[in-house]
Amino acid sequence: MLCQHCNQNEATTHIKKNINGKREEMHLCSDCARELGVMEEFRVPSVTDFFGESFLGNFLGAGVAAMNSLAGVERCSTCGSSFNDIVKGGHIGCSDCYDKFADRLEPSIRKIHGKTKHIGKFISYDESNEPEKAESKKAT
Repeated sequence: MLCQHCNQNEATTHIKKNINGKREEMHLCSDCARELGVMEEFRVPSVTDFFGESFLGNFLGAGVAAMNSLAGVERCSTCGSSFNDIVKGGHIGCSDCYDKFADRLEPSIRKIHGKTKHIGKFISYDESNEPEKAESKKAT
């Protein structure tokens, strides 16, 4: 069956409504259903829909660390990342994760970078190259 909206794609979403005794049917492809916002009507609301994004993190003033301790997983108190999240995702959640998981991160960081402290970028300055640079600028 073709989509009743675009008449091009196969209908994958079939909606039946009964409004005041009048039955309506609509057959849509996934693109048209998304475009028309049909799937939003059937989405199961989450806790954050009712209480906002910070509800779980601030549940009874517990914060992220207490919520994570209830789950029995050692997590960063700032971003909530666990060591397994870091390993699976391949990136550190936040700067505090370095302190929280230092004992497990340092060996890998040392193997990859040779050091475990970030010094930042710096430009080496070699005075012996100065005359050569000046001469090369004059030549061009």
